[in-house]
Amino acid sequence: MKNFLNATLLFLAILLPVIAPAHDFEVDGIYYNKNGDKATVTYRGASYSSYSNEYTGEVVIPASVTYDGITYPVTTIGKYAFKDCRSLTSVTIPESFIIIDYSAFYDCRGLTDVIIPNTNANTYIENCAFWGCRSLTNITLPNSVKTIGAAAFRDCRSLTSITIPNSVDNIRDGAFNGCSGLTSISVDSGNITYDSRNDCNAIIKTASNTLIAGCKNTVIPNSVIAIGEQAFSGCTGLTGITIPNSVTSIGGSAFSSCTGLTGITIPNSVTSIGGFAFYSCTGFTGFTIPNSVTSIGSSAFSNCNYLTSITIPNSVTSIEDGLFSGCDRLSSVTIPITVTSIGSNAFKNCRSLTSITIPDSVSFIGSSAFYGCGGLTCFTIPNSVTCIEESTFAFCYGLTRISFPNSVASIKNSAFRDCSGLTSIIIPNSITFIGQYAFYGCTGLASITVESGNTTYDSRDNCNAIIETVSNTLITGCNYTVIPNSVTGIGDGAFHRMNLTDFTFPDSVTSIGDYAFCDCYGLTSVIIPNTVTTIGRGAFLDCNMLSSISIPRSVISIGDDAFRRYRCNIDAYCFVKDPSQIEMGSCVFYDDYLQNYSQCTLYVPVGSVEAYEADMRWSNYFGRIVEMTDPYSDIPGDVNGDGNITISDVTNLIDILLNGGDIPAEADVNGDGNVSIKDVTDLIDILLSGN
Repeated sequence: MKNFLNATLLFLAILLPVIAPAHDFEVDGIYYNKNGDKATVTYRGASYSSYSNEYTGEVVIPASVTYDGITYPVTTIGKYAFKDCRSLTSVTIPESFIIIDYSAFYDCRGLTDVIIPNTNANTYIENCAFWGCRSLTNITLPNSVKTIGAAAFRDCRSLTSITIPNSVDNIRDGAFNGCSGLTSISVDSGNITYDSRNDCNAIIKTASNTLIAGCKNTVIPNSVIAIGEQAFSGCTGLTGITIPNSVTSIGGSAFSSCTGLTGITIPNSVTSIGGFAFYSCTGFTGFTIPNSVTSIGSSAFSNCNYLTSITIPNSVTSIEDGLFSGCDRLSSVTIPITVTSIGSNAFKNCRSLTSITIPDSVSFIGSSAFYGCGGLTCFTIPNSVTCIEESTFAFCYGLTRISFPNSVASIKNSAFRDCSGLTSIIIPNSITFIGQYAFYGCTGLASITVESGNTTYDSRDNCNAIIETVSNTLITGCNYTVIPNSVTGIGDGAFHRMNLTDFTFPDSVTSIGDYAFCDCYGLTSVIIPNTVTTIGRGAFLDCNMLSSISIPRSVISIGDDAFRRYRCNIDAYCFVKDPSQIEMGSCVFYDDYLQNYSQCTLYVPVGSVEAYEADMRWSNYFGRIVEMTDPYSDIPGDVNGDGNITISDVTNLIDILLNGGDIPAEADVNGDGNVSIKDVTDLIDILLSGN
């Protein structure tokens, strides 16, 4: 016991430095870390979230602090030092400071006043230093400040004016992003890096003539040639602005989230519009992109909810990723013949888009390009497109028809997922690859055809399905599918959400894929043939009308959630004598609502009850486990015991006669008490007669 206690104490001694508070010392309610011979103001505890609101009210930071007889000058307000201290109202910073570090006052929503003194050294306000200080109404930047970091004053919504002193030579992107209350912005006249020429109420980078920060009262001078990144981002009070003909580029996120902006005139001088330039300008109803524009960045007009129509000029060659995603009311788009590619998510969730003409110049349409365009009813894929990317048309509920040109070679995963209005598809000879869940949830499908010359897929026997030829796996079916006897596998998601009430498996099927019959709400019972060895994950998930299932003794694997359902009592017939022979996933028979299995009965072979009761993978989900008579036992001629009489039984019987070994009762085909060549001929007669 003593040795155990000593070992425990040693372990705790080793662990102690790890769990000790991060701050080195505390004086008068302010926490510090030593930084050589200087001190940094920090938070209490091991992380900024160790304590809640450790700083409240008015805080005056001293120029120096004494601890253990040593005096340290306070030079830094450390990273996260006051983060989330929402009851902090005022801070006085000493003349000794050099740096206000990253996120030092992040989200101090109650902070109304910050006093930053002038110092004899260069000082720096780092990235995100005052981000989210919503109540901050006034801040004076002294002449010692050299750098204002990215997003340093982001979302300081109550800030009404800002003056940039002569000392500042570096203002990073988005320093005043979201300062929606700003009405006055000025730069001291002696500053050689920035200016506010013509009293424009903006900050302009002098050398490049780039406007980097503006407000709702900004008037852009004619000398400005670029509107910088995030220049007006989050300026919700901006209702209109004139861009002069001198401007050639609009930077990324320049006007993002300017929700009060109802429209804008882009002059013919502009050649490029940056990514997210007008993101979430929810007041936009329409505007014109001039022919001078040659490039428009990704998501430039994303989430412009009231934008109804747009014409893309002939000067543009590509529609970038997410360009119009989330434009709910966009109903009309004109794409010129100069465009060669449409990026991923380009029109994602444009729910009002009813039709769109894609010119033959387009050779690439990106993943999820038209995802969620529920109003789209028809679509013609250009002859130049070779691949339908992942989820390109997923959740296009209104899409009733689609035509694949012979240029298309592949349809990738979930390309047409949940296109419930699609009634028919024809797979041309050119298609050599169809990904998983390509037509998952296309519940309206009534006709599926693969052209006869296709070497990878077929629709043999007019089965109304897509079958992968080499593997004999049915990968897509519909409500009218009849599975041919040659099919050996039901692919992943093959019948997901189809309106099936019953289903017949041919004896050739050996595997049922993941989610193959998921959400087939009308299915009431399933009899799985004695050839199936694997039942995939979620194969019959949420088949909530399913009251009876039959699992043959051939099954060796059942995946997670295979028969999981909602509010549905179920009886199961399992013909496997030893449950340990089945690899079982989790929640196979789980009921998400009832979680009460007293009404569910599991029927098992004679002599197997105790084994199933001891196996919690089964017993947890059935109120009763009872014996049944195994219909597969003692069938004359079923030599291999698989429940079917096939040529395999003939070869097994011949092998027994030639080589000896255990003779099953089923080998006595004619019932004369002997196993001989006569049983072989009788078995062949049974096969030939079909009886």
